[in-house]
Amino acid sequence: MSSKLVACKTCKKEVAKGAKVCPHCGEKNPTVSTKDIIGGVLIVLVFIWIVSAIISEEATYENSKNKTLKEATQLSLGSLKKITSSYVKEKQIPSSYNDMFYNCLGQLIYDKDKTFTIEKMMDWCHQDYTSSNGKLKDYYNTAELFKDFSAYDGTYRPLELLIKNSMQDSSSYEHIDTSYRLVYYGTERPYMFVETKYKGKNSFGAIVKAVVTAKVDAKTKDIFEVK
Repeated sequence: MSSKLVACKTCKKEVAKGAKVCPHCGEKNPTVSTKDIIGGVLIVLVFIWIVSAIISEEATYENSKNKTLKEATQLSLGSLKKITSSYVKEKQIPSSYNDMFYNCLGQLIYDKDKTFTIEKMMDWCHQDYTSSNGKLKDYYNTAELFKDFSAYDGTYRPLELLIKNSMQDSSSYEHIDTSYRLVYYGTERPYMFVETKYKGKNSFGAIVKAVVTAKVDAKTKDIFEVK
């Protein structure tokens, strides 16, 4: 058998290496065996495990405290939880405060200067914890809200879904711009205003531009007052 020819896994006749279809029996990918597939899957799983291990290793306060808030916005919610829980453990704070410190960091990440570090934010959270009993309960996790914004085009996904569901032809939807404004203080119910500009077909089939605004509960993420 030529070095450029191998046996088809089904009919065992000679086929060219890399052939997409066996010319004798019609078998697709005739030179790719089950062993090869399993080997490829194992390689992928090992790669995922290595990446997960690296991420898990970085998701501690000690390894993340020097990250800027700009870098912190790219972290997963799971990583932020690990950072705050390891901080609480390091400072020998009761674990019942894990969620409060998580909410504190989750808000400050988006409220403060993006050049500040996670360490500085956690210090501020700790100052509130030590100086004002229960003040940490006043924080609302903005990070939870912002994970619903698309990193690709800035769309607020829950509002986009509502818009598409209200359209005659949702496939014609085209996002133009999305902006937001947070209101935390001076209200018992902190919320976020979201405005989305888009274009799409109306009931007559014409492409038109439109604007939709919505009020989002900062704590529950429920959408209300859609206009």
